Amino acid sequence: MRAIPRRQFLRAIPRTFVRRQHHQHHKTYFQTPTQAPVAAASEAAQSTGRARSWWSWLSSTVVATTTGAALGLGGALALITWDYLQEVYEVGSDEDLDMLESIEEIFNDHIGVIQLRENPDYQEIQPYWHLSPDEQKHSMIPGPLNGTRGIVWKMFWNEKLKSITIFVFFGNGSEGWPDVVHGGMLSTVLDEALGRVAANTFPANMATNSRLDIAFVKPVRPGTIYQIRAHPDDLILDMKNGIASVPDTEERKREATILGVLLDEAVDGPNSQETTLVEAKGTYVAVSAETNNATAE
Repeated sequence: MRAIPRRQFLRAIPRTFVRRQHHQHHKTYFQTPTQAPVAAASEAAQSTGRARSWWSWLSSTVVATTTGAALGLGGALALITWDYLQEVYEVGSDEDLDMLESIEEIFNDHIGVIQLRENPDYQEIQPYWHLSPDEQKHSMIPGPLNGTRGIVWKMFWNEKLKSITIFVFFGNGSEGWPDVVHGGMLSTVLDEALGRVAANTFPANMATNSRLDIAFVKPVRPGTIYQIRAHPDDLILDMKNGIASVPDTEERKREATILGVLLDEAVDGPNSQETTLVEAKGTYVAVSAETNNATAE
């Protein structure tokens, strides 16, 4: 079994564009200048310091450590407070719609999105289009995570390769720690990606996860575009014809293991390598329409 070629999925946002965009959306508390180093003590001072009693040294160290910790904690709390005082726009508000329009323009100018839209092997998916407005309100992603406060994404399915590619933007309401996307948000989005791959490879076209393992490799920061790729672990590639398939067994029709990654778009370039920020591996089981309807009721 051969892995999917890395070049099969295009991801090429200009480095300068991403860097500029990256800093435009990030909070100023990460731009606080560092203090200049304290000048080295004189030889006399060092000699005097060595001559101090052990108790004197211990007491001064405790005071300095306690003071430093208090100042550090106070500074951290101040930064966190400043971050969470920033307004998160309500879905549907004028500010939310204006920002959403700007994000859509970024997506439309994204070379990866452009090329996948022009590639007939990729079908752009509109998630949750089949749900009514009331049903969407009670679903996680089109409901609580909707709008610029949560996630905005463009999703593409490749039937030949049984794989999905998603370009995703995390809003300023997706943070856990300041300027870091919450792990629950990342897990939800990756589960969505892996689950769609599983469902599209099951005869019933429906799936639910029985196990999901997430490895958070590096922090994910809001305010920029990332890329998610997912495919079946048992994918069989026909390189000659450029197509893929999954084993046609009864067990495979009931259960599948799906792999996925979230990649950093900001390191993209002709000579750069992809940076994996999050890795995911999930086990999904097929769900029949009858079972799904019974569960919903």
